[in-house]
Amino acid sequence: MHVIHDELPSKATIEKASIDEVYIDVSQLVDNELEASKSMDAGGIAHVFSWNSVVFGDVQLTTGDVHALRLAVGAKIASRVRGAIKTRCKFSSSAGIATNKLLAKVGSALNKPNQQTMIHPSTVPRLMECLPLRKLGGLGGKLGSELEALILTATLTSTTTAAAAAAEALTVGDILRVPVDAIMARLGPERGSWVLQLARGLDDSPVVEKEQAKSMLAAKSFEPLDAKSDIEAIKRWLEILSSELEGRMKADLRNARRRARTLVLTFRSYSKAREQSRRCEMPRFPKNEPCRRVLSAAAMNLFRQAVAAERESGMKCTRLALTAQDFVDLPNEKASITRFFAKDGGEAGGREGEGEGEGEGGGAAAVSNGGFADIDPEIIRQQARLLKEASMLHRLAGGRTDRPTPKINPNNKRRKAKGQRDVRSFFTKYGSHE
Repeated sequence: MHVIHDELPSKATIEKASIDEVYIDVSQLVDNELEASKSMDAGGIAHVFSWNSVVFGDVQLTTGDVHALRLAVGAKIASRVRGAIKTRCKFSSSAGIATNKLLAKVGSALNKPNQQTMIHPSTVPRLMECLPLRKLGGLGGKLGSELEALILTATLTSTTTAAAAAAEALTVGDILRVPVDAIMARLGPERGSWVLQLARGLDDSPVVEKEQAKSMLAAKSFEPLDAKSDIEAIKRWLEILSSELEGRMKADLRNARRRARTLVLTFRSYSKAREQSRRCEMPRFPKNEPCRRVLSAAAMNLFRQAVAAERESGMKCTRLALTAQDFVDLPNEKASITRFFAKDGGEAGGREGEGEGEGEGGGAAAVSNGGFADIDPEIIRQQARLLKEASMLHRLAGGRTDRPTPKINPNNKRRKAKGQRDVRSFFTKYGSHE
């Protein structure tokens, strides 16, 4: 993600879809490049192939085709980003260049692991006709099963075995062979219309900036370790996982200003196929920064609880995982209440943000109306004056509201010499600098 951001200016919208998949809207970048070059000659179009790109359907690209021009520039941008990822991260990557997210995702999977595929709008019907139904995003799970059953019912009346084999061979194009009324009756108007749009390669969902993970996972699988005799090995693995989690949580704290509220330990027993988990509130860290020592201690405590709950005498552990989840945003420091107390053109003495005056220029700082343009400025000035006077009285009373204000003899020169002043001197016209 850092490489992608470095290679693309802020005008590109980047959406992290999963751990290894990113959508990038480069429409504005394409506009800018075409505007700068005014036109792209036939040689520029030909460069699409030199950028390690595959054009689906072998469609003939011409400079008079606006889609071809824009997709060619998009292919150039994709090639530059992939080259940077290869150089700096040593990772191979594939890409899809198309007019929407649906087609781009399909294109990125057509020529893995180290090529990019450009899909021209004119080739979309051909692409959908041959694309396996189970390869189209969004048509998995229960919805995919419903679609398969619907298509097979409309096109096949044979044995169960034949139906299962036919389901494997279904393509997205088969959806359009089912009567629209049958699709609407089975899926409902909303889902039915959406499925028909997908089958035609249409997708108007925008690329949305989204990079923050909902959880952070560090995991390790290994040969069976006995929960009692191999406890030191388990402890060492939890320390390693805690170290990895610490680094990621610290980076997230710096960049996104978030903290996780829950720590989850997941483990798999050799005698049980499914995984089990234990969770606790995220422990408090010294200096409010994630700490591997604290994380590993909490994880070890969760593991001991899990072992104690097991009925078998010697639990064999084959996998451990630590997850930080339930992230919450930290309060914005700039949005704290102190932002309303700022110097205001010399109308009041005192330092910014201080509620009590110090020295002869003491007093509550003037209240600025940041973000409250609809409030009468005169009201703000009155509130500031009252706050200043209340602060001074509180200070004279030694911080206690139940202590009467001491009587001060204005003629006592000795007290004046020590800095004591007549309390009336604090009640001056608002804005003076006594």
